[in-house]
Amino acid sequence: MRERRFSTRQLIWTILLTAALTLGGVLLSLCLLLGPQGLSVMEGYLLIRTLFVDKEALNMDEVADAALYAMDEATGDRWTYYLGKDWNQNQLDAEANRGRGIGVTVLRREEGFLITDVVPQGGADQAGLSAGDLLTHVERQPLFGESAQENLERIRGEDGTHVRLTVLRRNGEKQELQVLRGAFFDDPVRYAMLEGGVGYVRVKDFQSGSADSAIRAVEALRAEGARSLLFDMRQNGGGFLTELTELLDYLLPEGVIFRQTGVLGWSRETRSDADCVDLPMAVLVDQDTYSAAELFAAQLRETAGTPIIGEKTSGKGYFQYHFAMPNGGGLGLSIGRYTTGSGVSLAGVGLKPDSMLSLTEEERAGFRSFALSPEEDPQLRTALRVLNGE
Repeated sequence: MRERRFSTRQLIWTILLTAALTLGGVLLSLCLLLGPQGLSVMEGYLLIRTLFVDKEALNMDEVADAALYAMDEATGDRWTYYLGKDWNQNQLDAEANRGRGIGVTVLRREEGFLITDVVPQGGADQAGLSAGDLLTHVERQPLFGESAQENLERIRGEDGTHVRLTVLRRNGEKQELQVLRGAFFDDPVRYAMLEGGVGYVRVKDFQSGSADSAIRAVEALRAEGARSLLFDMRQNGGGFLTELTELLDYLLPEGVIFRQTGVLGWSRETRSDADCVDLPMAVLVDQDTYSAAELFAAQLRETAGTPIIGEKTSGKGYFQYHFAMPNGGGLGLSIGRYTTGSGVSLAGVGLKPDSMLSLTEEERAGFRSFALSPEEDPQLRTALRVLNGE
């Protein structure tokens, strides 16, 4: 028979003491981790949540969003960002190159909205719409006049539903079509063979799928007999490191193509293997060429002497991690620095082209909406002259 080691009272006191010590340890850890500043933020939130007099008027989602926006601003870092729930979902869609609606890019005209680009496999594509068609009505409401923009917003609607559009086709025929709304993959790459055997590849971003799509474009152009390649990084807002380095590795010979250092002191270098694309190349950039896109141009020039044409780029040098927040929002926090393979940082200075040339605002708007033809694009014309040795 074993001796009883603890009475019931002793056992209860032991449990309570253990819990108190554990809780005290947790609180001490919080104090050390958060400091008086973090504890003050927590206390302020709890006080508002529990003691504020007008509970009916209080929206704690707005309180949390406002606090996180303020923290973002207080870092003083123009690359750190906070996104509320809806904006964060839009960001996640953008990172996956997912779009919603009927899948068209448009330009406003006096008599409606001119389609300048159609996403493959989107609702508009399935309905037979194409660039050059003019949208004049949605649900028989005009897409011109004072209510044009408001009516345009009605086109997006809910996934899986149809919208009735009146369309003036390029041949002058007027049609009324039922067009399916939905989510679609918005391929960020467009390509074409231009004069002199120049393979043109426009990369809209470095989000999910961009590297594979760009590589397929280059392979298709090489199969067509391309003698050189022109990469268009204008208005490219950047994206993922993995997409950038995959494309650089495909294009460039063996060597370091990217370096990064983290806030906790770690460092990493990314190398390209010996396989490469042995063709002359050039890159187009502008003031909106950002992050991975400007690093792409910088590394091609650093490794292969690739000429750069256009405007000075934005000058980013920190990388962010996108933290999902419990409220559905997202915090993109700068957690490290990056450079080219040789250690050159573009932070705050940007990338200066070899040939400096700007577009007019009208030309810039046309380029954004895929409505600026090669003949009307002075930056592209200059790049063609460079690649064709003129």
